[in-house]
Amino acid sequence: MAPLLSLLTWSTLAVLLASFSPTPVSALSLHSHEARISPNHGELAKRMSQHQRQKRCKPRTSVPPAPASTSSEAPKPTSKPEDHSDPPAAPPKTDKPKPSSPPSSAPAANNVWQLFPNKALLAWGNTNEDLPKWSQFASRLYTWGTTLNRDVDQYGFKSCPMLWGWKNVQDFADTVLNSDAAVDCALGMNEPEIPSQGNMSPEDAADLWVKYLVPLKQKKGTLLGTPAVTSDTPTNYKWMDRFFAACKDRTGDAHCLADFMPLHYYDISAQGFKDFLGMMHGKYNLPIAVTEYGDHNFNGPNQANAGEVWNFAGEMKTFFRQTDWIIAYAPFGCIRKSQLPDINPLNAIMGDNGLPTDLGYFYYGS
Repeated sequence: MAPLLSLLTWSTLAVLLASFSPTPVSALSLHSHEARISPNHGELAKRMSQHQRQKRCKPRTSVPPAPASTSSEAPKPTSKPEDHSDPPAAPPKTDKPKPSSPPSSAPAANNVWQLFPNKALLAWGNTNEDLPKWSQFASRLYTWGTTLNRDVDQYGFKSCPMLWGWKNVQDFADTVLNSDAAVDCALGMNEPEIPSQGNMSPEDAADLWVKYLVPLKQKKGTLLGTPAVTSDTPTNYKWMDRFFAACKDRTGDAHCLADFMPLHYYDISAQGFKDFLGMMHGKYNLPIAVTEYGDHNFNGPNQANAGEVWNFAGEMKTFFRQTDWIIAYAPFGCIRKSQLPDINPLNAIMGDNGLPTDLGYFYYGS
């Protein structure tokens, strides 16, 4: 009996000790889908957090793998850093960009075309250490946050700070509106019609616009971009209609004192892209800056293959550069390819070395 009692005693003790030990923690998913916004106004985002796209009108399916069979890779200039992340199809030939200039019908006082030389804009979601690698392609960027000109001028860039949504209202007030910083360009809310993004009613957006953006224009002469809606929601222009109506009631101006309209597009039709931009420009008669876009379908399983991505790029680059009311374009996004969130990787414009991919060189090169 003694050995048995001893065994029972030790077993009981082991159970008691185990009950007081820490509970094991299961692995946590890193895909938290936080909103796209720079964490600090004094620096660029350390890295874009997950691009939150759990917001579309239909369930999103995962991006299918790239086509298994492709032809030989597109040739690269000998001076170009090696990056093999792009599709094989050679890009369609396009004319060299013309310096941005307003159409003859543009108001003389509105120099919004001067903000974006050659219409180049970077949607920057990377660390500032990679900025010098892109200075030959553009001189203007934005970071979905309150990054100012003085934060990036040492790298040869200027920035358009953004009042992204509710979460950075105070930061925008402190850093942009009430600081002594010069601000020549500012952007309104990011996809406010989508619950997982800016997420606010047009009337609330009009209130914030009048409280923070209009005074910025009056105080610093800042050129203003409206809130940016996206193509792949059914409420985009309806949201904008209500915003302009609410804002007109508050400002007396049909355009809410805005100088241009940022827009986003995600789908796999270049013609659909052009139709969307044409509709929005015709409806609101403001110059358009395409501040996000990609050849990606968030509303269904069908995605573009490599050749289709390149055809889309060629057609849209030509359209952007030949259309006088398009003042800027920024493919999504300047993020290292392995960190590119929630979008067909064939759209990547930055490699993991921080340099442009073949597609990046094509979009921003001459």
